[in-house]
Amino acid sequence: MSDVHCRKLIRSKADNFNLIDVVMIVAAVVADRYNMRGIVASASAMLGAIGYIASATLPPTAYNVSSFEQCILTDEVISHTHPHIPQGRYGCLIIAACGTFACVAPLLGWLSSNIFSPGVAGIAIALNVSFGAPGQITGVWIYKVNEAKMGFPTGHWTNAGCLIALAVMSMGLMLYYRHLNSKILKQNYGRSRLYML
Repeated sequence: MSDVHCRKLIRSKADNFNLIDVVMIVAAVVADRYNMRGIVASASAMLGAIGYIASATLPPTAYNVSSFEQCILTDEVISHTHPHIPQGRYGCLIIAACGTFACVAPLLGWLSSNIFSPGVAGIAIALNVSFGAPGQITGVWIYKVNEAKMGFPTGHWTNAGCLIALAVMSMGLMLYYRHLNSKILKQNYGRSRLYML
């Protein structure tokens, strides 16, 4: 592969990550501007789950090695290990990443806006982020090396399941906050602080 072709591929990979950044920013702005943190977090989580489910159901040969990796690997290695290089699962990865990362900002904003003390909000956000770190550690165990030829089904289905659970819990919490807000409005005639949805 030529050096110019490799540079174009690196640039296209950066464009995909720019797309993920744009989706994250749009999700955060929509969630805050329209007080729809629960709905946006739930929709983003479902988008991520769809990406993981699609990737898990595609055959493992639908994505073996990216064109970017072709620039790094020698032609001899590619011809022996990856004779067919389609890119179907790479699109699923971009969809999964867009949904997975886009639900983070609305969830943190939702947490901080529903805690009534600024000092406690800072501690709650720090604890939330700290408790999320073990999720990265479990990635080592759910994406097993011995499942590489099968397309990592355990990892994809686990991520999809967790994102679906997040979507259901976000919608449930939003409905619960809506119920609490209606009770507060009936009892205090709108003089109390309402929960953000």
